[in-house]
Amino acid sequence: MPTIKHTPQSIAELEREREQFKRERDELIKDLSNYRRVLKVFARLIKGKLAINASDRYIQYHHMLDDIGINTDELEAD
Repeated sequence: MPTIKHTPQSIAELEREREQFKRERDELIKDLSNYRRVLKVFARLIKGKLAINASDRYIQYHHMLDDIGINTDELEAD
């Protein structure tokens, strides 16, 4: 099995790359958190609409939200 020897420059480059990946990961987590918050607001709206009018459109949205893990019955806990 070949041994890989890293130079100080290659280690520094790997560390910079690692930090860039961490920043990108953190940005994606933040974006997903914001999207989830928006979906919860939308879910509350759909829940209210369903309480007034159980049209097929709102039921379809309700099912779509369930499919991605936004449960309208558990929104009050958030």
